[in-house]
Amino acid sequence: MSAITALTVQNTKGVSEIHEIPIDIVKKQIQACLSDINTDTIKIGMMHNAELIMGIYETFENQNVIKNNIKIILDPVMVAKSGHRLLKIDAIDALKIFIKKFKPILTPNIPEAEILTDTKIQNISDMEKAGNLILKLGASHVILKGGHLESKEITDILIDYNGSHK
Repeated sequence: MSAITALTVQNTKGVSEIHEIPIDIVKKQIQACLSDINTDTIKIGMMHNAELIMGIYETFENQNVIKNNIKIILDPVMVAKSGHRLLKIDAIDALKIFIKKFKPILTPNIPEAEILTDTKIQNISDMEKAGNLILKLGASHVILKGGHLESKEITDILIDYNGSHK
């Protein structure tokens, strides 16, 4: 089941346009999905502005997502591989509120982790430090994707309250 939050015009060179889906339609899509079959996990991708984030927040509250113990995996989708910003700057605080409330498994890439933590990541040690800062924001786990590091080998790291795992 899917709830589409935006349509993008993009290719390998980047994102040239984002068409926002009206928030009331996104909320109705989520309500329809959650009322259909038993949901154990929700995976969230691009939430491009604060109003959308808060609309999804309200819908999850109304649908008792926490009470029903539905796990959330959140790919913050803030920056495209091309460097194009996909999350408006004024939405970062709303995203942090969402993370604190719903305690998702967060799957940022390095540029997204840098934005969330206001730190620079240049190596695996920096990735671990940033992951721990993201845990402090409220995430239950962080899967920090290392594809943006200048390295011959790509290393992703799982950071949780028991430490980090490569």
